[in-house]
Amino acid sequence: MSTYTFPMRISSKPQRIQNLLQAALTGKSAHGLFADFQLWNRWDEIAGHMIAKNAQPEKWRNGTLTIRVKNSSWVQELGFMKQDLLEKIRKACPQLQITEIRFEVGRLYPKRKLQKPRKRVLDKELNAEELEFIQQACNEVDDEELRTTIEQAMRKHFQSRP
Repeated sequence: MSTYTFPMRISSKPQRIQNLLQAALTGKSAHGLFADFQLWNRWDEIAGHMIAKNAQPEKWRNGTLTIRVKNSSWVQELGFMKQDLLEKIRKACPQLQITEIRFEVGRLYPKRKLQKPRKRVLDKELNAEELEFIQQACNEVDDEELRTTIEQAMRKHFQSRP
């Protein structure tokens, strides 16, 4: 996560998102952007479960990685493990060219848990009441293509309900 500079002037007028992104990402290839975040994405694997639970990478600038830790005890503990941790990080993410690690105490952010998408059951038979409701709603639509689309959407809706 290197430092980005915005070459355009800050304006109080609305700006096109395309222009803002282009200004923010000037000089960075897509590969370079994703490489920066590899450390964050693989932190549990690189640092190990116990360290990852109590420390998180905060920022990376000019070869120095700042790691936010839960409390001063962890600052001391990781200080003893600094060289070993640095070697693991260099091995896992050589493109970042990290030369130094700093530890600072701060609030850790909770990890987001990915929710599994709800399985939709589309094999469910519709009952007479549901079929009649769909038929009544679709009878009022004159356009045949629109009527078919609405009917399909309503069938899927009723089939996906538990």
